[in-house]
Amino acid sequence: MKKVLENDLCIVDYSETLQSLAESTMELLKGKIPEYEEFFCVKLTDKIKVNYFDNLQEFRDFIHNIRNDNSLPEYATGTYDKDMINACINPEDQNRRVFTASHELFHILYKKYILEKNNFDRIVWYDEGMAQYMSGEKDKIKDEESFKQFYLKVKADTKIIPELGSLIHGKMFLNDNYNGYNLSYIAIRYLNEILNPDEFKNLMYNPETIKEYGKRIVINSFNYFDKKYCQNDQFEEEIEYLERLNYDNDYLYLKGKNKILFSAPHTMMQEREDGSIKLSEPYTKAISLFLNRHDDTYSMVKLKDTKIESNNDNYDDYNVELRRLIKENDIAIIIDLHGAAKERDFDVEFGTLDNLSTDYTTVKELEDSFRENGINNIAYNNPFKGGAITKGLFGIDNVDVIQIEINKKYRENPESLRKIISSLETFIKKYNESINKKTIRR
Repeated sequence: MKKVLENDLCIVDYSETLQSLAESTMELLKGKIPEYEEFFCVKLTDKIKVNYFDNLQEFRDFIHNIRNDNSLPEYATGTYDKDMINACINPEDQNRRVFTASHELFHILYKKYILEKNNFDRIVWYDEGMAQYMSGEKDKIKDEESFKQFYLKVKADTKIIPELGSLIHGKMFLNDNYNGYNLSYIAIRYLNEILNPDEFKNLMYNPETIKEYGKRIVINSFNYFDKKYCQNDQFEEEIEYLERLNYDNDYLYLKGKNKILFSAPHTMMQEREDGSIKLSEPYTKAISLFLNRHDDTYSMVKLKDTKIESNNDNYDDYNVELRRLIKENDIAIIIDLHGAAKERDFDVEFGTLDNLSTDYTTVKELEDSFRENGINNIAYNNPFKGGAITKGLFGIDNVDVIQIEINKKYRENPESLRKIISSLETFIKKYNESINKKTIRR
């Protein structure tokens, strides 16, 4: 038996078993409708209509009739059609579904007053993240400690980092590797913290900016909240997490403020063009990503086997993308990270094409940085002078390039790896000071 509740703002048509949900919805929308009107800068003239069903077939028949087709997916239990909120809800779950109406109402208003009015395409992660953020459904984790625990759980459960901007609803959005809804909410929380209130609100009018954020917002938000919540004594845990980190694309590129780029092209086992196998070089990826997080350097990491060995081919996609990024971001130096076998007779080796790809001062700063951190067995250009990456970037004006080979004994335990990273962090400071002095002299 259907029943109806109505006030000046909304009408709730519901199955009798959903009385509690209907009453809670009326109370919720009494506050949310004015809040949404202010957010979207509109005044709603029509009452919001909500339809709750406790029978799945009745719900499906209702949707089929108003759509005049059979487009409703089999798994669907909620829609927003013709400015109405429609849901099929198990009466036993109704207390957990209170925010369904405010969530779907955000979608309706965003579509009507932003997307359709401006002829914008829907960006799913932004729409879903904002609906969760605005609806009140995540208010229980608004405080810092609750959100921290939520974030750490989501991060631990995320096996592959997706590019949010490429996701659509269905298994692509929610699967065993990640939960697109949770990641979208974290992304919106991140934007709310890094943007001022006007920037955050006006973002919905800038789809190109949203699309650009969507390319790397998961890893950028993870970096941001890790810095905020994770302590320095969690170094080993963080390094292992960064080394395991997977991503949808062949390459991962992260921006920084320092004009230093750390490249890691050998992070997975690769098949060369001749059919031979190039083994992975463990922890070069983790080093590059760690320095991006903590020292604001640029990072370029090859994640998947493209059947082309990037340090043997000047013109593969990795090298082409590196050149583009260097020019577009005015990069001053590229450190190309590689791993050497434990049997090599050095701790680290610097490959500079026999001193052609960088100047003496830079190499000396790099050497001093390692020695200051207790790494003294340093080789130069023997046997690794620099591969295709160093050779290919060498010709770019005003760009230094150094290939660094790191002995496996310095990559196989956290204490030794910490020395490598500390050495590179020392160099980053020295190099930036040198750049600043040159700028002042000019």
